[in-house]
This record gives sequence, C-alpha cells and structure tokens, in this order.
Amino acid sequence: MVRKYVAERLNWQEKVEALGFHFHSIGGKYWDENACYVFSMQEIEKIEAATQELFGMCMDVVERAIEDKRLAEWHIPYHLHRWIAQTWEWDDVTVYGRFDLGMDLAGNIKLLEFNADTPTSLLEASVVQWKLVAGCVC
Repeated sequence: MVRKYVAERLNWQEKVEALGFHFHSIGGKYWDENACYVFSMQEIEKIEAATQELFGMCMDVVERAIEDKRLAEWHIPYHLHRWIAQTWEWDDVTVYGRFDLGMDLAGNIKLLEFNADTPTSLLEASVVQWKLVAGCVC
C-alpha cells in the first residue's frame, strides 16, 4: 500500500454537498482530499479475504446471541428480539455494514470497528466517491 499526496479537487466541498454529503467537515477535517491510497491486487485480495472471515465471525456471534437469547446483553430492546430472530430465519442478515480496518507495514490486518448501525457512509463510500471518481461532478 502506498499513500500518495494529491492536490485537493477544486470546489470539492460544494460538489459533495450537492450530492447530500453535508457532514464532510464536522468537528474538523473528516473528509481528506489531500491523500489517496494505492493498493496492489495482492493487498486487495488479502483485505477481501479478511473482510469475509471477519463478517463470518460476526454472523456467528449474532447467531449465537439469538439462539441463546442474549440480545438484551447487547442493549437491544426486548420488543425487537422476536423481529431480529425472524429476519435471521429469513436469512436477511444485513442491509449494511462497514469494517474499519488497519494495516501495518508488514501487511497485517487488524479490525478496528464493525459499524452496522450508521448508514451515513453509504452516501460517502458509494455515491460521493463514485461521482467524484467517475468525474460526474468534478
């Protein structure tokens, strides 16, 4: 992986706000236009494999919590437990989830966070990046 420093795109704030991404700078610099990362195919495949393994592990934990009726320990309100179990039985395991991963200089991957309750990054990690990279709003 190589971190490359790049010039910010002209008027990027206005461009992302036009797409509905108004929280790009809340609490300081959240969206960083000064750098990008270049990955080798081997690194991408390693990240994909780790993501699949981690997701499987997370789903195993969810299945165990449902089977053992331990959802309350996750502070999930009781009135939702039956609905969660039903969607699990339907195999509707997820609508959205995002792993935040770290990678050291040796290429070792570490899970920092699995965030499956804030769909805001659906906007920033799909629509905004696609439009900016594809040149639709640049």
